[in-house]
Amino acid sequence: MISCKKHVLPLVLLSCFATDTYGQSDPSFANVAISLSEDHEGALGERISLTLSSNSAQKIAQTLTQWSGIEVQHVAKDALTLTMVLRPEYQGEVIKQYTSASFVIDLDEDSTTQFTAAFATQYTGPFSVEEAEKYVSEYIDDTTYIHGFNFASTVAREKSGDCTEFAVLTTALMRALGKPGRVVFGTVIIEDEVGVTAYGHAWTEVWHDNKWQVMDAALYGLDANKRFYLPGSVIDNEGPGYGMSLATGTILMPVKFYDVKSAS
Repeated sequence: MISCKKHVLPLVLLSCFATDTYGQSDPSFANVAISLSEDHEGALGERISLTLSSNSAQKIAQTLTQWSGIEVQHVAKDALTLTMVLRPEYQGEVIKQYTSASFVIDLDEDSTTQFTAAFATQYTGPFSVEEAEKYVSEYIDDTTYIHGFNFASTVAREKSGDCTEFAVLTTALMRALGKPGRVVFGTVIIEDEVGVTAYGHAWTEVWHDNKWQVMDAALYGLDANKRFYLPGSVIDNEGPGYGMSLATGTILMPVKFYDVKSAS
């Protein structure tokens, strides 16, 4: 059953970023300017330092204290310098919201239950994060940036979307399987054979093996040397007022990164 509530509050807050994207196989929603330090040579290490530019630098610095693997070195009014690892680990507790159905993560709709039941049939025993990422990655077969923000049931039904839809559906799958999950907005910094690029992105954090882990079905199978995940915000409000969480995600999006280099 498709509830009438799924057709209210159409939002395009995130789709406004859908320009200059990485490619149809890599559904991030915003290109962010990035430049390496003049004294950097060779490939990036698994720990980097960088400076980001944003009018919300102080708010970003405060938000980042929730993740281990990120150390803020200096904060100014419109910039902050930090070091980070590939996949910082959220240190917050598991709360009921991260395990329950909601307005956005609508587990009880028919399309969502059919999607999650198919995975449970395929993987009857313990499964890995990578197996779940692969399942969602292959399930959404129409990578497109035309959507504003879709609920889990809509994504399950249409099999279409960009990184936000991948993250929402992955979160729904994890919760349906009894694993706490939440949708995170931030920036992914990608190093490949061409160079280093940065994109506004969305992914899932799941409580698995007694710790929070990054799950990114949107970029599953991406041929990249390294991917650094810099979190920015979370959909804290999954009810009808979810638009406020999306707005926070746009406000905390860095304008650019510079002086990027390997850190000791």
